[in-house]
Amino acid sequence: ATSVASGERHVLVGAPGSAKAPSLRHLAPELLSDSPALTLWTRRPGDRLPVWLPFHFFTWRQARYRDANASLAATLRAWLEQHDAAGLWPLVEVALEDERLLLIVDGLDEWVSESAGRSALAGLETFLGPRQVPALVSARPYGLDRMPLAGEWVYASIAELSPAQQRTLAGLWFDAVRGAAKPGPGLRGQESPGLD
Repeated sequence: ATSVASGERHVLVGAPGSAKAPSLRHLAPELLSDSPALTLWTRRPGDRLPVWLPFHFFTWRQARYRDANASLAATLRAWLEQHDAAGLWPLVEVALEDERLLLIVDGLDEWVSESAGRSALAGLETFLGPRQVPALVSARPYGLDRMPLAGEWVYASIAELSPAQQRTLAGLWFDAVRGAAKPGPGLRGQESPGLD
């Protein structure tokens, strides 16, 4: 078994509704946790900094800009700024330069146009090519059929969720969002029933 922080590149493949995006959103904090629950995939990343980026945002910038603003680095900076986290950019910039980044890209099949998707994918592969930066990306199978990844990637398929499991997951997600909006226990200390 390998860890996502091992330096390899991983692709999480799943159908719509299989919880790819929530899995990725949960993974980044797990990687930083002193006691992660997903120990198989989240062995301590050492000095890696996990950074999550939606592919759609990268394709939007590819469609809008034809200069350095379309780069992966500029996109990461813009994403942080858009989410009131510009103060994190110096940390991310250093991790980019010395290859301590763990890049998590959600939704390779979600683009503003196919040409922007191809351009963003080429930009991602150009960035990763010469570097020892681990990456974890997610995609639907048909997205990978239309725009396959180059290079060596480890593929993992996520099982489809039943409608009941989807409702349970959505309920847990909304409970967590409500818990973040007001004081309360949220999901802390609770099991994840119904997702077995």
